[in-house]
Amino acid sequence: MKIFLLLLIPLCFFNIVLAQSNLKIKGLAFDSFKGVALSKASVSLLQEKDSILMQFAWTKNEGSFSIEKLLPGKYILLICYPDYADYVEKFEISLQRPIIDLGNINLMSKAKLLSEVIIKGQISGVKVKGDTLEFNSKSFYVAPNAKVEDLLRQIPGLQVDNNGKISAYGQTVTKVLVEGEEFFGDDPTLVTKNIRADMVDKIQLYDKKSDNANLTGINDGVKIKTINIKLKEDKKRGYFWKIVGGISLSRYQQQQAMLNIFKNKSKFSIYGNIGNTGKVELSNAENDKYGINSLDLDIFQVGIITSLNNDNAEFVNEHYEGQGLPNARIGGVHYDQKWNSDKQKINVNYKMGLLNIKGTKDVLSRNNLSASAVSNTASQDFQNELTSKKMDFAYEIKLDTASFFKITLFGSTKNNNSSQSLNTSTLIDDFGLLNQGDRILGNDGEQQNFNVNALYNRKFKKPRRSFSLRISQYSSLSKSDGFLNSKTNYFSEDKIDSVQNINQRRIFHQTSQIFSGTINYTEPISKNISLILNYASGLNRSVSTRKIFNQSNPGSYDVIDQLYSNNFDFDEVVNRLGGSIQYAHQNRELRVSLWASNIDFSQLNNVGGNRYLKKFTNFAPSASYFVNIPNKGWFSISYLGYATQPTIAQLQPVQIYEDPTNFVIGNPSLRNAFTNRINLNYLISRPLEGSSINLNGFYYITNDQIINDIDVDVAGKTTISFLNLGSRNTSNFSISGIYTKKIKRLDINTSIEIKINSNLDYSISNNDLIKRNFSSYTSSFNVFKLKPKQYSINFTLRPAYHQSYSAYVPMLDNSGFALQANSSLGLFLPKGFGLNTSISYNYQAQTHAFGQSFNAVLVNASISKTFLKQENLILSMSGNDLLNQNSGFLRNAVGSTINQSNYTTIRRYVLFSLSWDFSKFGTVDKTQN
Repeated sequence: MKIFLLLLIPLCFFNIVLAQSNLKIKGLAFDSFKGVALSKASVSLLQEKDSILMQFAWTKNEGSFSIEKLLPGKYILLICYPDYADYVEKFEISLQRPIIDLGNINLMSKAKLLSEVIIKGQISGVKVKGDTLEFNSKSFYVAPNAKVEDLLRQIPGLQVDNNGKISAYGQTVTKVLVEGEEFFGDDPTLVTKNIRADMVDKIQLYDKKSDNANLTGINDGVKIKTINIKLKEDKKRGYFWKIVGGISLSRYQQQQAMLNIFKNKSKFSIYGNIGNTGKVELSNAENDKYGINSLDLDIFQVGIITSLNNDNAEFVNEHYEGQGLPNARIGGVHYDQKWNSDKQKINVNYKMGLLNIKGTKDVLSRNNLSASAVSNTASQDFQNELTSKKMDFAYEIKLDTASFFKITLFGSTKNNNSSQSLNTSTLIDDFGLLNQGDRILGNDGEQQNFNVNALYNRKFKKPRRSFSLRISQYSSLSKSDGFLNSKTNYFSEDKIDSVQNINQRRIFHQTSQIFSGTINYTEPISKNISLILNYASGLNRSVSTRKIFNQSNPGSYDVIDQLYSNNFDFDEVVNRLGGSIQYAHQNRELRVSLWASNIDFSQLNNVGGNRYLKKFTNFAPSASYFVNIPNKGWFSISYLGYATQPTIAQLQPVQIYEDPTNFVIGNPSLRNAFTNRINLNYLISRPLEGSSINLNGFYYITNDQIINDIDVDVAGKTTISFLNLGSRNTSNFSISGIYTKKIKRLDINTSIEIKINSNLDYSISNNDLIKRNFSSYTSSFNVFKLKPKQYSINFTLRPAYHQSYSAYVPMLDNSGFALQANSSLGLFLPKGFGLNTSISYNYQAQTHAFGQSFNAVLVNASISKTFLKQENLILSMSGNDLLNQNSGFLRNAVGSTINQSNYTTIRRYVLFSLSWDFSKFGTVDKTQN
């Protein structure tokens, strides 16, 4: 109870008790010159002191309107109608004057207005332009030196969490552009956390279409929620920088510097970050934009999986995800420019960084085994160091009014040095301890990637007739050199039965060359019907070598282990042909597609001379129906059928040896699995009222799913192979809904979200088919309020119930209740002082599988003082995890295995920081386009 009271403290700063009121204003929009009433005119009621939209209405057919349930106060009435001048009137309403009747309100056409009178009024804070919402920054409060994310938090329907993640009307914003251009390889936080809010003129929110849809003019259903930052004209010429230095009395530090130079059609930026507080990390955003995902790699289904994601597990991830203590150093440079009347443009990004993570981790895993459960424990000490360099380049040119060409280049290098020591054990319920081992692993790895992608598109005179050609080439190199030194004791009746010692050197080397090309042709059949034809072809050629060496003498690793070493060449040739018919009329679109692909896969084992050949023929039918509700939202329903091929690791009949007690054996007889999926989406957004409803749902069922066949012997050794499920099907169902609402009388943004998910899957353990069900029921409630120059408040509550069980093994029931709650409060104090606090609570109940519950309260706080006339020099003291309760904890389920982890993470520290923002901008150059 005390915890909930603590979390709710910030909510006490405003009163949610609202008295009912009968105050109202009414009138009739009329053109006296023509003698007609104006129906469907927009009527906006703004709060006079800050121009915040309070209510909105449309005039009826007879031109009348009425806005009721007002609070006493001063307001601005704004009436807008196409080709008419805006009508603006200020008024005050009170209990003594409960009804204001304006009678006939004469709106004047703009043509007549030019010769008679000028009406001045205040601009509305939001506009609807087709499928774009545009917010005027002048309608929102911007504190000195505030950043873009501070501005976004004030827009109804938009939410920004503590990590910078942006949601718009219940959907995640994945792109943030500056003047329509990507900034630092499309990393949204580099925009929202560094661009000054006082530079912003407009915030545009829309669904960005794919390149193909923009070029062909035919919608392909791909949409990306995007925010575009439009700058003020006088802020497009000048420079601004930000410098932050932070140290603590302990080991923590945080330094940051960023310089931005904007000059009309060009932008140059450079930044650097050093820190070990977990707020600095490398990003994989460029991989999604310019790397392997920019290829037509969906045409590859077999070899591509191993070629691009090899099973070299020691190569660490670039992201810090809270496990261990990090130390990061990163920097980057960005440049983009347009010229020749915007017909040509370039975008260049370069990043480099070092990420070092070390810590400890304890993992308890439990798995089904017929009527009992296998438990594996591992205590791990680890240290990983990763260096990364990335560069991307994009050039676009409009050859003429009908032709377009774009080329992108991407290259990256990574070097990794990792070491870890583990203590492991395996036991089976009712049988006791089976084995116990100590293992030391070390690994040096390197990865290199390069991609070039060229796109040409031509539109013909006939509308919607177009031709496009995309050619891609991707090459990669991955290699590692490491050691495995282990000792494993095997038990029988609680006594050591045998001992296994391993001391090996492991060398891995893999190269891949991938070529692909795609041709698209669109042809209008009628005014509303279009035909889209597509042909794609690709070649994937890879060489993979894994050598395991034993010792002939201490320190001499020269005896190759033939059982676990392999050397493979594999080629994959893909041809795909398909077509779509699209019907588009007014606000409706119907699309039906069918794709067929032929895959020839060849794998040669250079050690034994054996060759494995596989052929796959896949069909992918799909259909979608989309309805656009003008200026409000949309409804869509779609069906997709697709095949899933087995991966190389699942196919190859050799053992992959990474752990003395765990083996993986391939099955070359695996068949394709086929999935049928249905998606639903419904969105209604009323931005002028600050409310929206978004419903999402999907259901898919997979036939002949590829599942794990797990066998655990009496010594506790686990062998994993793969089988097709056969007549049984796996399935997944999910539905979610979110409602956002701005309560104008209290001036707060709220949202409520409910989500239900259900999953059914299978595995085989010691020849028994194990069925496992997982369901989750989650909800979320959020409140945000900002009182300019006084306070800001944010509160989120997330209760959930997770149901995870197997009918065969009741002791692996992992069902339980979970709760997350977060609240934050910011106070603007006199004389430049500021206070910010945040409190988060995390609770997970004990389950049958894990008899331990988890709960933690994390409290962060900071106090700051501004200096100088511009208040751009800020001295602050911040405390992280003041109660010192941040304990690394994670519990999840993967297939038939459930895991619980406890790990080292960042705990309490106090940081003293000094930051300086400086800017200088020139006047508008009116000679520029």
